[in-house]
Amino acid sequence: MAPIDVAQAAKDYVDGAKAKVEKLIRNYTARPDILDRAVSPEAEKAFKERVASDLAIAKRRAHLKDLTITDLHEAMRKKAPVTYPAGVEAAQARYQRRVEPFMKELDAIVPKLPAKTADARTNVLNRVVPIAVGLQNKAKAVYGVK
Repeated sequence: MAPIDVAQAAKDYVDGAKAKVEKLIRNYTARPDILDRAVSPEAEKAFKERVASDLAIAKRRAHLKDLTITDLHEAMRKKAPVTYPAGVEAAQARYQRRVEPFMKELDAIVPKLPAKTADARTNVLNRVVPIAVGLQNKAKAVYGVK
């Protein structure tokens, strides 16, 4: 099996994002629960854990309360066709840099996996678990977590 071409994968990521901007807008604007989910206790808990600031949460809540679902949908329709593809393209090198260690890890793991069997449990244990553990260990190493 040939190694993953990280540069090609990054290019495919950008090309795919550009090609799917209409789908992004359609799926985003089809969700009436965006604001409800954004102000849910679960979202605020996750936000607080990441930002750890009561002031930041209060500002976030105030800004979200000023919005309507129509505001969000209109912003997506107006801005995404230009800003999303441009942002993805601008992030191509960062994307490539971030995924490369994981793609190399996959390249190292996959050739060593046993052949697929007809038994789902055996496949999960012998093929999925080594990939998941390998990628988790790689993430810990990349991000300096023990």
